[in-house]
Amino acid sequence: MGGIVPFTLASNAKFNTLRSGGLLNQWAILSSKQQGNNLPEANSLYSSQLKPDLGGMQLIGITDFNQEKAAGKSATESSLSTLKDGVYLLKVQENNDQKLIPYVKSTPIEVPENEIIQSEINGILKLKLPQEELIAVNIFDASKNLLKTVSQEQYTANGGIDTKDIDNQNNTFEIVTQYYNLQFKKVQTDRLLANKADILTKNRQIIARADQGIKNISIYSISGALILQQEVNKPEFESKSLESGIYIVQMIGTDGKTVNKKVKL
Repeated sequence: MGGIVPFTLASNAKFNTLRSGGLLNQWAILSSKQQGNNLPEANSLYSSQLKPDLGGMQLIGITDFNQEKAAGKSATESSLSTLKDGVYLLKVQENNDQKLIPYVKSTPIEVPENEIIQSEINGILKLKLPQEELIAVNIFDASKNLLKTVSQEQYTANGGIDTKDIDNQNNTFEIVTQYYNLQFKKVQTDRLLANKADILTKNRQIIARADQGIKNISIYSISGALILQQEVNKPEFESKSLESGIYIVQMIGTDGKTVNKKVKL
């Protein structure tokens, strides 16, 4: 695996954990400042760095430890997405109890699509990452609305990220792992156009085409009589010359999709 990904792995997974200063040590400093406070689990907070989620907790205030003097301010949950990278202390309320949570904001490094995607087959994206390190993949639309989250179990079961239910638009994919977060942008193509299928006529012939291949084709007269039924198993079919009239053509693609069309010769 070449390019920017190994650099990202090194800079995020090793450099940040081994250096003597930095965000992770500041996390320890933050924790030590909360003398006697029992901190809740913050796993859901780190399920995304692009759109942090506090779960059932309400954000009341944020203390910024990235200035010479710590500064506090009131806040809402949407404020977390706009924070600059650094170390913060969140004041939250849950079931009428107020708690303090240390929070490290670290914007995922953006990598080129070709550096992170290993393959794309039938709407399944396979990544150039060790599968065992993956926690989840968050998929956002152009307005940073969360469209879906793919868990490690779903990724394993599908052999990658299943994008077949995602509309045609500019999407941001956030990769969440045990050691680092990455992001990349990808335009989802319109699969109805990408897997184009059509039935047309020419010189008293019926012609059928499907980018993904035609499994079989059936031609019926307008009265419902079967004129022809044939296994095709290739992207294009041409009938022999037929009599003038109206026909019903049924094409079944290798992807299982059926196209019915009435044509006139």
